[in-house]
Formats: sequence, structure tokens, C-alpha cells
Amino acid sequence: MDHRPAEEHTVAGSGSTGTSVAVEAAESRPEAVPAELTALHDAVERLRAEIAGVSLPFAVPGVEEARQERETVLHGLDGYALPRLRGMDAPLLVVVGGTTGAGKSTLTNSLIGVAASPAGVLRPTTRSPVLVHNPQDAGAFLSRRILPGLIRTSVSGVESLEPDGVRPAVGTSSLRLLPHEAVIPGMAIIDSPDLDSLVDANRKLARQLFGVADLWLFVTTGTDYADAVPWELLTEAVDRRLSVAVVLDRMRSSEMAAVRRHFATMLRDRGLASAPVITIPETTLVDGLLPPSVIAPLRGWLIQQVNDARTRAGHVSRAVEGMLEQSLLKVPALVAALEDQAAADRRLRADLDAAFLRARDEVVTRVGDGALLAEPVQAAWRRIAEAPEADVGTGRLRRAVSGVLRGAIARAETAVQTLVEAVDALVHRELGTALHRVADCWREDPATESLGDAPELTRIPDDLSRRVSDAVQQWYAGVHEGTRSRSGQPRDESGIDPAGAALTVLAVGADASWIGPVARAVIEGEGPLPDLPLRVHTAREDLRRRLADLVVSEYVRLRSMLDDTGLWDDRGPELRGAAGDVHDALTAYREIAEDD
Repeated sequence: MDHRPAEEHTVAGSGSTGTSVAVEAAESRPEAVPAELTALHDAVERLRAEIAGVSLPFAVPGVEEARQERETVLHGLDGYALPRLRGMDAPLLVVVGGTTGAGKSTLTNSLIGVAASPAGVLRPTTRSPVLVHNPQDAGAFLSRRILPGLIRTSVSGVESLEPDGVRPAVGTSSLRLLPHEAVIPGMAIIDSPDLDSLVDANRKLARQLFGVADLWLFVTTGTDYADAVPWELLTEAVDRRLSVAVVLDRMRSSEMAAVRRHFATMLRDRGLASAPVITIPETTLVDGLLPPSVIAPLRGWLIQQVNDARTRAGHVSRAVEGMLEQSLLKVPALVAALEDQAAADRRLRADLDAAFLRARDEVVTRVGDGALLAEPVQAAWRRIAEAPEADVGTGRLRRAVSGVLRGAIARAETAVQTLVEAVDALVHRELGTALHRVADCWREDPATESLGDAPELTRIPDDLSRRVSDAVQQWYAGVHEGTRSRSGQPRDESGIDPAGAALTVLAVGADASWIGPVARAVIEGEGPLPDLPLRVHTAREDLRRRLADLVVSEYVRLRSMLDDTGLWDDRGPELRGAAGDVHDALTAYREIAEDD
């Protein structure tokens, strides 16, 4: 899959000396991308999209672990698997890693034969690892194929190499690029920060670089090789099927044999028996570099990994396959986490539905059972019924109604305002009860931690009274408009519409009390009103609808917070399906990779 013609290449040493090495140039011939590779890439893209769409908002047991697993998978797919699938023949990326003081920078400098300046040209900084590559391969690293989150700069860290000339913002990690002829084409080396750095950003960056390696060059010493921190990554490398080479640096001749035996045993016990171990003896540096003869075995081994197309392809394929296999292993846990989230969502919605369904039903019921006939309204109608001049079916009734309503209702506060107050009290009571029920349920449920403070979420809105008043006023106006258009009679000088007032009280349940007959008599006194039962029913249902809408609006407000979590769509089946597609595509790709 990787074809490179032979040519002579000189690797510069210290001073004026140089070492001539026969290498294969990284002049890649165009070749067709196998259909299996394209299918694998597309399947991984879909899996990536499904995982990115996984929402884990509720603080259910195990959610933090699931969130971390999700981020780990996304970092692996975005940072390595997908970029590498888009360029399987891109330069082999060798990441030099290790603990503090292991000699990583000196080793990297010596591999390319570049003496570090006093400031340390190749020494990695917290946010600026250095990637050294052959000038022929510059395009592969100026792009965001690898480490897309790092802005590209020159090795000075000043000149931006971004296509648009954008400089890295303060605090933004950057990747310092150093093109150098001493690096063989088809390979790049990253000098990584210390795995055990005291700086948190350094440690995170070292792990990030480990995640994009095609080959990890682990540098350690005879005193540090058993430290726990690097072994965590060595174990992860085995799980990911990542190729590993080990450099035992600065080894004293007196301890070399014993350390190699013990170290080989540790590697074998952890599944790394095949990892090459290259020993660098303790030696005097020449211009800050290891002598060419000392570094030659490691340099030769690295050249061989690039020169041999099958070996190079094996490193890349194993790393990609291992990354994808590890990603697939995490999918069942993500699906289970999604199911836990969905269960929490259903539970919270059930609490919400139950409380607000009860509130809505209570408001709807109270509209028609006379509960809204406040005492001022009853007093007014009592005076109508008891007025001496009241005579059903005569004009005197109209005068009695008009006068009493004017005196008992309009004089204090209008009938509509009395009704507004009664409705406002009803809605506040029932809505407050519903909100308190929701608050009590949600307060006891840890899943709602991400939604904020439950009492604040379930507080009655400040504008509720205004909305109640608007709803009743509009309803009241509609009722009166209907009666006036029927009679064609204008209101009297009091502004009172007796038939409209009567229809209003009938709509809110006057038939269930003594007021009903009086209200009907008032309507008859105004002249027959066609379809009176239908009009009463229509007015009642209109008010019920308006008040139910007020209750539902608060329900919708709380429900929208649940909707905003993104759990309205069950992504479990899609996630499982996407993982299955990757598994099948990976199997097909592995078959052609093994045959090549």
C-alpha cells in the first residue's frame, strides 16, 4: 500500500560530520482508495455523529463515567481514527514520550542531528509540542489532519503557519512545526511533554499526543522504568494495538544486563514481549547530542519502519483498528447510559404530567360548578331577585337589573374585575399546587441537578395575574359582544349589558344555584335569546379553554427544559446500528489489509 523508491539521504550529525543512510524517499505514487477503506471511513463518520449526539444531562448514577467515556471516544475518532482513515499513506507519526528527565528532547535532537540552542529549540513547552518532519511532507502537517485543535506555528512559536494567518490566541495550544532535511521522508517525530509533569496542561497534552501516535517511542531510564505513570499508557497501548518501541536511556554498563532482564519480564507480563528495547549507554554528549554511533541503532530501526511498506502499513493499520475496536467496546456502556437517561426523563415527565393534568382538570371543573360566583356577584343577583319592581317578563325587570347591577357591581368594581379576581385566585391556587408537587418530586430526584434549583424553576411567574386578567377580559368581551349583536340594543347609561351579565354567570355555573332562574329571567326580559343552552355551553367551554391554556403554558415552560436536554429522540438503536456498521466495515477492511 506504500511504495517509495530508493535514494541516498544524509542525516546530519554534530559539527561537520554526517552519516549517510540509504533510505526510501516519501514520494507517494497515487493509488486508488479501496472501497473497503471508504466504507470504513463512512461508517466511522456515522458512528462519530451518533456519539456526538449522545446527550447525558441528568445526574443519574454512573453519568460522569459515561460522559468521560463519550469524550474519550470522540477524541479518539476525531484526533486519530478519522484523520488517519482519510490519509492512510500520510507520514508515520512517531511520538516520543516518557517521564521527566528521561532525555526525550536530547534523543529527538540526536535522531535528526540538530543541536538544540540554549533556549531549547526542540524542547516541548506546556502548550507547544514540536513536530519535526521532512520538508517534502509539510503539507501533511500544515493541514488539520492530525491534532485539529492545535494551531500551527513555526518553530519559533511566533510565525503563524495557519492558512488564514491567524495567530494562536492567548492560552491556546499550538503545534510548532520544524521542517528539516535530516528527517527521512514519510516519517515525523513529535517531542512530547512529560507524562508526569507538574503542569496539568502538560500532562493532558502528553496524553493527547499519545492518542495520535502511529508508533509510540517510550523513553525511560534504569531508575525510572518501573514507575506507574508510563505503565498506564503502555497498558493502554496494548489495548489499542499501538506499536511501541522502548528506549532505555543513560544506562550504566554495570546495571544494563540486570535492568534489561527485569524490564523484559515486565514487558512480557503486560503483553509487550514483541516491543523492541533499544539501550542507550550513558555517554558524553557532543554539542548537546548523542554521538552518531550511539544513536545509530535507534535511527536505523526507525528508518526500517518507514522503508518497509508492509511494516509501515502494519503500524498504521493496527493503530487504526485498535482505536476503533476500543471505541466499539465503549458503545454498549453509552447505550446503557442513554437508557438510564431516558428512564430519568420519563420519570420527570411523569411527575410533570401528573401534577399539571390534575391542575388543568381542577380549573376546568371549577369553571362550571359555580366556584367563580364570588360574593359580590351573588350579592348583586340577590338584590335583583329581591327588588320590588322585578317582574319577570316585563320591562321593569330590565330596569331592576340595570339599577341593581349599577349599584351593587359597577359601583364597587366592575363585574368583570370581580370575575378576574375569582379566576386569578383559582388559577394561582391550582397552578401553585401543581408547581409545588413538581418541585417536591424533582427535589428528591438527583437527576434534576443539571436543571438548576427546583424551587426557582417551579416559582409562579410574575406575569401570571396579568395573563389571567387578559384572558378573562377577552372572554368577557366576547360574551357581551354576542348578546349585544343579538338584541341590537345599546347598553344603557350605566354601561351594563344585563343579558351579557346573565349569560356570563350562567357560563360559570349559576344553573347550579338560585342565581340560575334569575339570570334566565333577565335574558328573557331582554328578548328571547336563540339557542341559549348552546350559547351557555360555548361561553363556558371558551373560558375553560382559555384557563386551561394558562395552565398548559406553565407546563410547556417546564417541559421545554426537559426537551432542551435532547432526550426527546431515542438514539440507542441508531448508536447500536452505527457501531454494528463499523464492526462489519472493519472486518471487511481487515481482510483486504491482511491480503495486501
